[in-house]
Amino acid sequence: MNLNYTSGIPSEPDFEFKQKILEKIGNNSNFMSCYFCGTCTAGCAFSGLRGDIDPRKFMRQVALGLKEDVLNSSFIWLCTICERCTIDCPNSVNMAELVQVIRGRFGIKPPGDLMLQCRAYGGSKSQMLATARWIREGLIKVDPSRNPDPVTYHDPCNLGRKEGITEEPRYILGRVCADFREMKPGRQYNYCCGSSGGALLSEEYDQLRLAMGRLKADQIAETGAKIVATSCLNCHEQLRRISERYNLGVEVVFVHELVDRALVGNNPGKNENKYRK
Repeated sequence: MNLNYTSGIPSEPDFEFKQKILEKIGNNSNFMSCYFCGTCTAGCAFSGLRGDIDPRKFMRQVALGLKEDVLNSSFIWLCTICERCTIDCPNSVNMAELVQVIRGRFGIKPPGDLMLQCRAYGGSKSQMLATARWIREGLIKVDPSRNPDPVTYHDPCNLGRKEGITEEPRYILGRVCADFREMKPGRQYNYCCGSSGGALLSEEYDQLRLAMGRLKADQIAETGAKIVATSCLNCHEQLRRISERYNLGVEVVFVHELVDRALVGNNPGKNENKYRK
């Protein structure tokens, strides 16, 4: 099953559909306060790639009760649930929350072998907080000269925008790398790599996923970095493939790999980790 554009002919309205969504999300959601102003579409890094990657259009379909259009919309699966549009929304409407609820609570199945969730491993919140604390308190000793090449950091959407872990990785990299460079925009304004949400991980959508990665490739190239660090398995794989596709020639690593290389007492080449106070 392919993700095709809709026919353009709207379905019959179901005037109870919006209320059903609200019941499944919960009363704390603010998705009903949407102005339909289009700020979400303007803020979406991928809205220009295809005509069906349009958050505003999707919200209007929901508001009008076009149940069949919504449940059969390719936007449900093309949205990377990165929450970048929510950052710009005047009412902070959480598009990712809405998409996730419709994906998982209306009995619809993803096309092909698409996945529902991001495999956000490779550097969890607790790991990042603990590593920053260990360095800050001197529980581990690090030598930034062991990472002499310029390094930049990609904020994973889940860890950064959704969990607020933006300063800890920068603190860590600033102490284990000799030349840390910011990718702009970063932190909560970071652009999704194009693989968030896990909905585009099948080979069938390689070309679309890599087209989504072009913006990230330009960001990386602008930093002049030779190494891109991140803390999410999905991001790591996507960044590696972006580097190959756009001939960036960068090494993609997890943050903890750079910490390991910088550990005082660690003998590079023998793969020995010796944590010392």
